[in-house]
Amino acid sequence: GGAGGSGEGDEGALYGEGGRLLGAGRRRLRECARGVAEALRGGEGVYLGRAVGIACSGDELEEEGLVLALVDGSFFAALRAFTRATRTALPDVAAAPLVPRLCEALEQGPLATLRLRMRNAGAAAADNDSFLAAANSLSCAGSYARRLRDVVTNGLGDGHAAPRARWSVGRLDALASRPRHFRDTSETLP
Repeated sequence: GGAGGSGEGDEGALYGEGGRLLGAGRRRLRECARGVAEALRGGEGVYLGRAVGIACSGDELEEEGLVLALVDGSFFAALRAFTRATRTALPDVAAAPLVPRLCEALEQGPLATLRLRMRNAGAAAADNDSFLAAANSLSCAGSYARRLRDVVTNGLGDGHAAPRARWSVGRLDALASRPRHFRDTSETLP
């Protein structure tokens, strides 16, 4: 019969002689793990979207300086979601497909918000706190994107990630290397 069967001829058996997991059992276990990893990825995507949305709704400045709290909150959510996904039994199923969603959430959340703030901040001046906060926040976002890129690169491992995930690492690289790029493209915002 079922999961406790002992013969290899028993179609429903997971274990053979000596408690060895049979091929069919391994396949079923892999399918189950894949389903759990896909569900986790979906949950992480929802968490990421909501957490970034909440972070971007605030106007608070960090205590350390003129950096908006939305930067810390958004990148923390992205890092947390990716890190949890890499700790699964199948990180290629859970983490690699999450990377494009992670980039999208950062581009449409804090970076779009910062572009809008830059556009509405007024002229660059030492006494314009709105401008300084937006500019400092963009710089901080670039630094966080570099760190996140490194975490994602290490988390994806030695090249087994899907091409879309590797391409998204390139998007993180672009976010990290050109924070002024976000200011320059602000006219594309509604």
